[in-house]
Amino acid sequence: MLGHNYDMESWYVVADISWHGGNVYAETDRYNYGPVWSLILQALDLLAGHRHEVLRYLIAGFLSLADLGIFLLLCRLVNPLAGVLFFLNPVSILISGYHSQFDNVAILLGLWSVQLLGDDFSRPMNRRKLLGLLVLSLSLMTKHLLFAFPLWLAVKQKGLAQKAIVLLLPVLCFLLSFAP
Repeated sequence: MLGHNYDMESWYVVADISWHGGNVYAETDRYNYGPVWSLILQALDLLAGHRHEVLRYLIAGFLSLADLGIFLLLCRLVNPLAGVLFFLNPVSILISGYHSQFDNVAILLGLWSVQLLGDDFSRPMNRRKLLGLLVLSLSLMTKHLLFAFPLWLAVKQKGLAQKAIVLLLPVLCFLLSFAP
């Protein structure tokens, strides 16, 4: 209720460009992320009836849901205390509720990919690991925070073929996401 920052103004610009069928990469210098967040903004803007005051609350709500997802994954992957410390951290609340930065969406997808990939790197690639790599790709397409993670995962793999798949699949999906 006390205002917002430059990021929120940028999300209004991106939502308006998306609503008019424009290209956010060509029409503004305020957007240098993967395409996933612009698609989320477009959907939230549609739900908001193209009203900025409603869009702001929908973005905060969506980002809070991402925080809730991180909380649940931390409870499962680490322990409940880690989840509570993250979720009740004032910095997390300010980043999602006031600053409207969407790093948590990419981190949520990254954590989910870790859960899917598991920690047994000696076993061959299976559907679950491929799904984990696709979720990691989606994380990179959202915001490229975890750009070095495929390299780290590739080092941990056994066998050249698995290393190549783990390294190339997320990067190629990220690059292909800009084709449309």
